[in-house]
Amino acid sequence: MAVYKLIREDIVEDILTGIYEPGEMIKGQEIYAKKFNVSRATVRKAIDELVEKKVLFTVKGKGTFVSEQTTSKTRSGRKLSFSESERVKTQKLSSKIIALFECKANKRLARQLGIELDATVVCLKRVRMVNGIAENYQISYLNKELIQNIDFSKEDMSSSFLFKLLKEKAGLVPQYSDEEVRAVICPEDIAPELGICSDEPVLFIRRTTYSQQGRVMEYCEDYECSDIKGLKIRTFA
Repeated sequence: MAVYKLIREDIVEDILTGIYEPGEMIKGQEIYAKKFNVSRATVRKAIDELVEKKVLFTVKGKGTFVSEQTTSKTRSGRKLSFSESERVKTQKLSSKIIALFECKANKRLARQLGIELDATVVCLKRVRMVNGIAENYQISYLNKELIQNIDFSKEDMSSSFLFKLLKEKAGLVPQYSDEEVRAVICPEDIAPELGICSDEPVLFIRRTTYSQQGRVMEYCEDYECSDIKGLKIRTFA
């Protein structure tokens, strides 16, 4: 994958997760050049594409800024839980645990989970499989404060359902979720887990699920294979 595209994706990700707010100036070209070990011309190509797509705009003598974003919001009939979706209801669902650890919330996670910067977060990385075939790679982030009664080291997360566990041991019942879906190139570290090449497109689904108490019970980043089945969504008026 061309490096300028990686830079472009990095900037877009920071915009979508709130690292950059509309009207805010992005980092200078020299910072991205150093981060990706490329020339400023390569960084400029990534920025020029985003300017052309109206994601960014430049002000001569000042810098490059984030444009006001227009997002289409719809109400969807998709199930909140992957395990409850229609396409896996009658099939064997399992999970391969990649990693389970605690970390401190950076600006992005603090914003998505509605918590303080540096608050403790539980991170669960797993591959969801249907009949032994990898369907998606999920990275779930959970507010440690809300799940004090759960010791994940003693739970069999390869066969347990996360939302069921959160309901039974933390009293967290999902009410609704907000999702953003877009096509991205599969990250190099995730592609082997999905059995695809790193330059293949996948659906990237960013989902924030709220409990009946109005708290964020999970923030999830989901890379979903779309080459065969795609993503079917029913939208209600």
